[in-house]
Amino acid sequence: MRPDGRYLVVDDTGGLVTAALMDRMGCQGRILTFTDSDSPPAWGVLSVMNFSAQELACVKWLTWLEADEDYVKRGSLHFR
Repeated sequence: MRPDGRYLVVDDTGGLVTAALMDRMGCQGRILTFTDSDSPPAWGVLSVMNFSAQELACVKWLTWLEADEDYVKRGSLHFR
């Protein structure tokens, strides 16, 4: 791990792996994490780690559902 790195994370531990990466990176860089729901992950660990909103900005999430060509993101219109 190093600052300014880019990491892909599959974290099913409530954010423990993501929080460890953020701490190790000094919140400098990018983390992309995947979730199996259509809403942001429930990162219980991140909420108790006292990361600021600016520090949390290095983490983005993507749902596995977007790999399905028939997937329609909530709130978006889909025309065929």
